[in-house]
Amino acid sequence: MWLSSDKKIATLDKDGKVTAIKEGQATTTAKVEGTDLTTTCKVNVTKKVEENKNNAILSISLVNGATKEYDVSMQEVEKFINWFEERSNGKASSLYPFNKKINPYKTVEKYIEHHKIASFEAREYEGNDK
Repeated sequence: MWLSSDKKIATLDKDGKVTAIKEGQATTTAKVEGTDLTTTCKVNVTKKVEENKNNAILSISLVNGATKEYDVSMQEVEKFINWFEERSNGKASSLYPFNKKINPYKTVEKYIEHHKIASFEAREYEGNDK
C-alpha cells in the first residue's frame, strides 16, 4: 500500500510511482499489508528548470598565445567548465574533446589539453540548441 501525506503535492499509483502535482514537500509511505512494516520517503517537488537553448562562442586562450574558438551549446559550455574544474582537482582526463564539422569530413574531433589553457571565456548568444 502506498500513501502520500499531501495529495495536493504528490500522489502515488498502485505500484508506488510518484506523480508531482505542485511545488511543496510531502512524505510518501510504503506499507506491507498484513504486517507492521513501513518505510517513508520525503518528496520535494520543485519547478521544472528550463533548459538553456542558447549557444556560445567558447574562446580558449592557450599559454603559447594562440586562441581556439568553438561554437557550442550552453550545455557544452557547462560540461567544459565542469571538466576544467574537475581536472584542476586531479579528477578528470587531461584532454577535453570538441567535435567540429569540417567539410568534407563527417566529424573532426579536436582535443584541448588542460595544462595548455591560460584562460577561457564564453560569449552567449541566442540560438538553437546544438
